Amino acid sequence: MGKLKTSIALAAVLLGGLGLALLRTDVRAVFFSSGESPETRGWRLAQDLGCTRCHGPMGNGGVPNPGAAKIPALADFAFMMAVNDETELREWILDGAPARLREKPDYEATKSKRAVVMPAYRGKITDRELEDLIAWYHAIACTVYPKEDQAVAGYKAAQKHGCFSCHGPGGRLDIPNPGSLVGRIPAWHGEDFKKLVANDEELREWILDGICKRLKDSRMARVFLDEQVLTMPAYRGKIPNEDVDAIIAYIHWLRDPNRPGHEPDFSGEEEDGFGFGSGDEF
Repeated sequence: MGKLKTSIALAAVLLGGLGLALLRTDVRAVFFSSGESPETRGWRLAQDLGCTRCHGPMGNGGVPNPGAAKIPALADFAFMMAVNDETELREWILDGAPARLREKPDYEATKSKRAVVMPAYRGKITDRELEDLIAWYHAIACTVYPKEDQAVAGYKAAQKHGCFSCHGPGGRLDIPNPGSLVGRIPAWHGEDFKKLVANDEELREWILDGICKRLKDSRMARVFLDEQVLTMPAYRGKIPNEDVDAIIAYIHWLRDPNRPGHEPDFSGEEEDGFGFGSGDEF
């Protein structure tokens, strides 16, 4: 009987400790999250490696660089830094420049004129970290972009209505959200997104009403939904129905890597200023 009481008391202590631990967002993330998107991991890594110190917080603006015009924004990277394809993008990250430029006779002399030169990360990052950085780059530079009319319309609608300010470029980032279940707004193509959005009906409810009925009626879900700092706006009556349909179509495209447009495109043929050139300046 004494051993039983001890076991019950121990179980109560453990459960109580677990309950207290789950009050911490980072602990809840371990239990309830399926993990961050590759783009989010790449974004964090870019900050840790110092990429954003030179190329801007979201790669959207560089710093002055005596001896050159400036360190470019990453959204213009393929044009300004002469990235012709995926191989050269990898070489920029790993070797500081693609082989095509490094093999030029005047490469070292040209590089020495610049106060800041692109560092080489070969041997300093893992293969997975390289892939994460590339995924983040494709998100902010839009080198991965839909080729289906309705999905393109959805991207433009989401951009026009401010969706990417909370969901990150292209809806690809897990943006911090203190107080929420796992501490972040999930990327549209991430596994955590499926826990909040079971189907198109719920996705439409989220867009129009700021929450889906299933979670609104759940007492447990409401605990975190009421405590989170950032809440989903309700767009009912504020945006056209065709924009809602288009955004849903874009999210379907984003979540299916087999749809046209998921192969990186450096050709310079995309719309709305997302095209890139292939000059030799760096």
